[in-house]
This record gives sequence, C-alpha cells and structure tokens, in this order.
Amino acid sequence: MRLGGFWTLQTITIWIVLLPTSLFIAAAGTESLSALQYIGIVLWFFGFVMETVADAQKTSFKSSPGNQGRFVRTGLWTSLRHPNYTGEILVWIGLFLFTIPALSGIQFAAVVSPIWIAFLLIFVSGIPLLEKSWEKRYGGDPEWEAYKKRSDRLLPGIY
Repeated sequence: MRLGGFWTLQTITIWIVLLPTSLFIAAAGTESLSALQYIGIVLWFFGFVMETVADAQKTSFKSSPGNQGRFVRTGLWTSLRHPNYTGEILVWIGLFLFTIPALSGIQFAAVVSPIWIAFLLIFVSGIPLLEKSWEKRYGGDPEWEAYKKRSDRLLPGIY
C-alpha cells in the first residue's frame, strides 16, 4: 500500500507541476515577452543555478574523506540548511510567472503548481524528513546545535 501511495503522489505531482507549462504551450502565440515573463525567466534561472550549486557543493563536501559523518555547512549551506530546496521552489515560481500571460479564467488555478512543490518540500517529503534524519544523526553535537541556531531552513531571516 505504501508503494502505491508513493507512486500515486508522484503521478499527481507530475501532473500538477506540468499544468502551467501545458496550458502555456496550448495557448502560446508569437507575442513578445512581457515584463512578468522576464521576471519569471530570471527567477527560474536564479533558482536553477542555486539548486545546482547547492547540490554540487553538498556532493563535493560529502565526497571528501575528511567530511565523513559530518554535515555540510559551507557555501550556500552556510546560512541555509536547504538551499537546494529554495532553488527548486524558485524554479517552479519562475516557470509559473512565465506562463501567466497565456492563462485565462480557471487556468489561473495552475498556481497550484509552485504551491504544491513548496508544500511538499516544506511540510511533507523534503525538509521534515531531512530535519528528522539530521536530528537523529547529529542531535546533541554542539556544532550541529550552533548551526541550527544561526541558519534558516529555506529563506534567510524568514524560515
């Protein structure tokens, strides 16, 4: 049953996150880009770069023999515990903003796409699972406790 639930959630997620893009492609014309679309492109690009850099930094940190059993807290990970998730959320917000000019009426419900991704990462499968795992692994470690106090989960100064 758990496996079926996992795959059902994956299927629903794919459908939801592709909704704005599907609607945009269906309605796309040859109009020039709007200011909102440029903002969407910039957010998408910034999020993509942030997610890529964060993942590369974590991979590099973990591959160093001297870092075995330690948690990454350098680079983008200095002040954010999940910069890769911040980037992921920005990617989907940027994509949605890009598609807005092609949407009308009920199609604006496609805003559920970036909201869904943020919801999953913040409350379901991303941050809660990792934070729980890290607490189990590093809880009580003075470096970990200090890092938790000085870092935010997702957004600097907010969360």
